[in-house]
Amino acid sequence: MSAPAKPPPEFAAEWMARWREAGPVLQEIRDRELAELSPEAAIQAAEVAFATPAPETPGRVEGSGLIEQQAWFMRLALLRAHGRR
Repeated sequence: MSAPAKPPPEFAAEWMARWREAGPVLQEIRDRELAELSPEAAIQAAEVAFATPAPETPGRVEGSGLIEQQAWFMRLALLRAHGRR
């Protein structure tokens, strides 16, 4: 499987320039919306947010898999060192 293609360097510069322009505009929108928000609407939104149940979490996972991953890496390194792979 090949690695994903990297975007050209100018892509990052263009992307950052767009966000530099958009950031202040988005902040103005946020500030205006908060200034126009009534206390009643804020309380209602908070009540909805706090009434929403948290997503269920999976059962406890024993270990992160890091130990097993390191064991596989060591095995691969040993195989390569002995010319088997």
